[in-house]
Amino acid sequence: MPVWLDNILSPLNAAGEGIQKLIETRDLVKFGDALGKVYAQVLSAQRGALTAQANEQAMAEEIRHLKEKVRELEALNTELEKYELVSLAPNVVAMALKETERSKAPAHYLCADCAANGKRFHLQQVMHGQYHERYRCNGCELVLDIDKGTPPPRSASPRYNPF
Repeated sequence: MPVWLDNILSPLNAAGEGIQKLIETRDLVKFGDALGKVYAQVLSAQRGALTAQANEQAMAEEIRHLKEKVRELEALNTELEKYELVSLAPNVVAMALKETERSKAPAHYLCADCAANGKRFHLQQVMHGQYHERYRCNGCELVLDIDKGTPPPRSASPRYNPF
């Protein structure tokens, strides 16, 4: 090969090899970019999986709590079925044991308001008199006053008996 041709082709071959190396480098850069994108997507998927797992654990805990609440309400409902609403005085109501249950427990009253709200609190008698009774709920602190009638009138002046 003549020298002048070699002087032309040698730099062109070197330029071709440089271009080939540039193409390979470009492909590696593209590959690196693509690999970085894939890695970011994998990390995003992993974060999503962790979030889903945390949500699943929270839902499982909520389901467990709700099942426990349902069991409690069913037990309370079963217990409240032993009671009936009774009137202690006009506009004063409480829950009393049904007659069929009275042999199993001493006579007592439950607060009707608390029972309606899914709770079971006994009414405690805090005052007992011939003409007035008072009950108090330890749950909602309701006070029930029961008027059992008025006492007979007393004479304003005592009878005078001189002998």
